[in-house]
Amino acid sequence: MKTWVLNIFSEHFNRILKEGKEIEARVPDLDMPQKHYHKIKKGDILLLRLVDDNQDPVKNVEPLKYEVTFNTKYDTIENLLELEGLEKVMPGVNSIEAGAKQIYSLPGYRDRMQKNGVYAIGLRKKL
Repeated sequence: MKTWVLNIFSEHFNRILKEGKEIEARVPDLDMPQKHYHKIKKGDILLLRLVDDNQDPVKNVEPLKYEVTFNTKYDTIENLLELEGLEKVMPGVNSIEAGAKQIYSLPGYRDRMQKNGVYAIGLRKKL
């Protein structure tokens, strides 16, 4: 079992905390070992750390702690959202197209997704 620290922006942090988001979608970056999401395994621990727009940790906010229940690779975010369920991945987003647009707006995600795929990581709250 390994512990992974994943930075997460406030919009997604709040979706997990308040809206019951059950799946975290991540695109690996093979040039950065901390972003080798394809290596995350069932039973691993995720610490989801809130970061600001500069990706600096927000002070006085504890990371959310989750156990990984699965890690499944998809070729596209559209396939992931359709097969895993939009509400489980992006609660409050009204269509797969709108969800894909948000994901593709993240720097480098579109290019990395074409090379490395996108992973649906199942989350179970740890106390």
